[in-house]
Amino acid sequence: FTLTVTPECIGTTSQIRLNWTASTNATSYEVYRNNILYITVTSGTQYINTAVTPGASYTYYVRAINTAGGTNNANGT
Repeated sequence: FTLTVTPECIGTTSQIRLNWTASTNATSYEVYRNNILYITVTSGTQYINTAVTPGASYTYYVRAINTAGGTNNANGT
C-alpha cells in the first residue's frame, strides 16, 4: 500500500495529514513518527497530526496489521 504525507496550515494551526491506501485484511494501522510508534488507527486510512513544530522535519511510516499478526509497511516524509 502507499502513504501520502501532506504538510498543511489551517489558520494558525500547522498539521501533517497522512493518507494511505487500505491494505488487504488490515484490522488496524500503526503510525510511526521518527521511527517511534506514535498512534494506532483502528478505523479509516487517514490521520491528522497536529502536534508538529513549524519548520521541523518528521519521517513517518504506517504499518498495517491483520488479525493473524501479519504486517505491511508504507513510508513517507
